[in-house]
Amino acid sequence: MAGFIGWSYFNDWHSSLQAAVAVMLLLIAMFPANVYAARHKLTLDGKPVPGLFVRTLLQIVFIAAVVLASPVYGG
Repeated sequence: MAGFIGWSYFNDWHSSLQAAVAVMLLLIAMFPANVYAARHKLTLDGKPVPGLFVRTLLQIVFIAAVVLASPVYGG
């Protein structure tokens, strides 16, 4: 949420870059939880969570989206 506020509220390049870095670090910090959930075959409402391969691909897509939306790439 703070990353979104940094991107949308502050219009200067430096604040947007900081917000993008913070969101990327958050995604990276959450990845071990995704690995744990996939390896221990956790369930959500009785349904199995996606496997590690799917979770890893999604993580890469999310990080790539943050990078492309960052001011480094003109976002």
